[in-house]
Amino acid sequence: MIIRQKEIFQYLENEIKLVDPESSSHWNYYHTDFGFKENKFTGLVGFGENKKPYEGLFKLIHFLLQYPFRKIGKKYSKFNELYQLAKKIRRKQNSAFDLDILRQVISLSFFYEKLSEKVEFKNNLTCIIGDGFGSLTTLMLESNFSKKIILINLSKTLLVDLWYIKLCVGDGKFNESVCLINNLDKISEDEKKCLFESDKIKIIAIEAKNHEFIKDFKVDFFINIASMQEMNNSSIRNYFNDIRKSLKKENVFFYCCNRLIKRLPDGTITKFFEYPWKNDDELLIDELCPWHRYNYQKYPPFYKKYDGPVQHRLVRLK
Repeated sequence: MIIRQKEIFQYLENEIKLVDPESSSHWNYYHTDFGFKENKFTGLVGFGENKKPYEGLFKLIHFLLQYPFRKIGKKYSKFNELYQLAKKIRRKQNSAFDLDILRQVISLSFFYEKLSEKVEFKNNLTCIIGDGFGSLTTLMLESNFSKKIILINLSKTLLVDLWYIKLCVGDGKFNESVCLINNLDKISEDEKKCLFESDKIKIIAIEAKNHEFIKDFKVDFFINIASMQEMNNSSIRNYFNDIRKSLKKENVFFYCCNRLIKRLPDGTITKFFEYPWKNDDELLIDELCPWHRYNYQKYPPFYKKYDGPVQHRLVRLK
C-alpha cells in the first residue's frame, strides 16, 4: 500500500503506539518518553540534540569549536557549496547548525569525491538506513546527489525524519514528492514502476520492520551512519542479506560508519568487523573516520573523544 500526503503522519502516529519489532534495547531506552501530539514532539533524545538556532556569543563559540571539522571538510571540493546549503536547510527547520549536520555535510562531500567520478549510478537510487532528522536525505536531494531516496528507520524516528524534511521543503513539495510503503503485496507492478520512474516522487519511506522491501528495488548506493551500532546483531545480519539480495547485483556500493564495538543497555555487543562482510567485497575506503573521533563542548577540555573508535568503510559489494 502506498500512503501519501498528510495520511503519512496519521499512519505513523498510530504506528508509534505499537511495539516496534526492530527496536533494540538502545532505542527502547531512548524512546521511553517519545511522543507526538498536535504536531509537537516530546522525548526527542538519542539521535541528535535538535536545538534552536544559536545566537550571539553562543553562535560564535560553536562556529569556533567547529573549526577542526570544517578543516577536514575543506579537503573535499564540494564542501563549501554543501555547507552553505546545509545552513539554508537548518534555517528552514529553525534548528541549530550543530555538529550533527556538519558531519553530514562532510560525509556527503566525501561521497561526491570518492564516488561521483568513478561510479555511474544507473538507477539514481540511494537507500539511507537510519537518518537523524532527515538531514542527509534532505542534503542529498537538495544537492542533486541522488534523484530518489529510500529512507528506512524505526517508526518513531521515521516520523521525526519526515516531519523535518517537510519543514525544509514545505507542505506542497512534501505532498507531491514523498510517499510511504507499508505493504508491497498491495502495490501493483504498474504502481511500483511508477514509483521509481516518476520524477515527482523523491522519497520513498519504509519502516524498519519492513526493511526486506529493499530486496525488490534496484539500489545503487546504501548508507548507514551511526545506527547499525545501535541495532541487534540479528537486524544487522538481516540488513546485509537484504542489501545483497537487491535486484541490482552489479555496482552496488555501501557506506558504513559505526563504532568498532558498542554495548547496548541489555548487554548486547555489536562489533563492526563482525558484520557479515565478505572477503571478496572490494574495499575503497577502510579506516577510522576522521570526522567521527571527537565531540566538542563549550568548556575545557573543549574536545572529547568518543567512548570508542568509529570505523568507516566504503565498499563495492560482491
